[in-house]
Amino acid sequence: LFHLVGPGKRPHATAFRVDFADGVPRMGGGRNAYVRMADYAYEEVQQGIVTEFLPGLPFQRAERLVARTSTAPVEEAAYYASGTGFVISKAGYIVTAAHVVAGGGKIDVFARSGKLSATVLKAFPEEDLAILKVSENLSRALPVRNSAEIKMGETVATVGFPNIQIQGETPKVTRGEINGDMVREGLKLYQISAPIQPGNSGGALVDVRGNVVGVVVSQLKPGMAQNVNYAVPSEKLVELLRTNLPDLSLEPAVGGAVLEFTEVVQGVTEGSVLLKVRR
Repeated sequence: LFHLVGPGKRPHATAFRVDFADGVPRMGGGRNAYVRMADYAYEEVQQGIVTEFLPGLPFQRAERLVARTSTAPVEEAAYYASGTGFVISKAGYIVTAAHVVAGGGKIDVFARSGKLSATVLKAFPEEDLAILKVSENLSRALPVRNSAEIKMGETVATVGFPNIQIQGETPKVTRGEINGDMVREGLKLYQISAPIQPGNSGGALVDVRGNVVGVVVSQLKPGMAQNVNYAVPSEKLVELLRTNLPDLSLEPAVGGAVLEFTEVVQGVTEGSVLLKVRR
């Protein structure tokens, strides 16, 4: 049993059956089980699922093997979480999910202009939203639509950076519909069918014209239901921005004819960023 500790110190465990032959631990007759366990642990650390190991064997050996078995550069190993953000103002303001940057140290932003350093300007844990600031101006900000106008069944999409250790660091797009809404602990959320994975958190949920209508924040655990995902409506984001950053100017919503989906994706991609968080 390979015990690990996840975010918020919640217990996290994964069971491995290890067979011994000639005194050598093996898993399915393949590679050394400790190495397999270390590979698995490394992936979970990079996705932010696991933040530390509990002491004791085989954990100590697995910790040592993380560096040896991974092909990631040393600099990559310094990151413990990643997620998505989007530009809300060209003056260097970026929106993401609060849990992406919670408890982190240095935040690196990978934008069209290159690698930038960001600070958390405002965090709203109850809404799971955060505003980041970089010192440089950014080339594209996404327009924001009043989500109070959104109707059930509307087509939405999101661009993000899911599972970067597995799927790579290029942006990925998914689309679906607004399935409905719900209230969780006093916060209204949209239920969406656009598929998301770890790493999509903080990404912009946009309509058919590329307007932000929400911020992707979570998914229902696979097994409990299929493809049930959630986003904070943009009206809540705008409310927080007007209260806490009243002088911040937002891009107005785009109206008129529906754009080709590829045009929407291009625009949202240009306004989206990959976030990597160090301890």
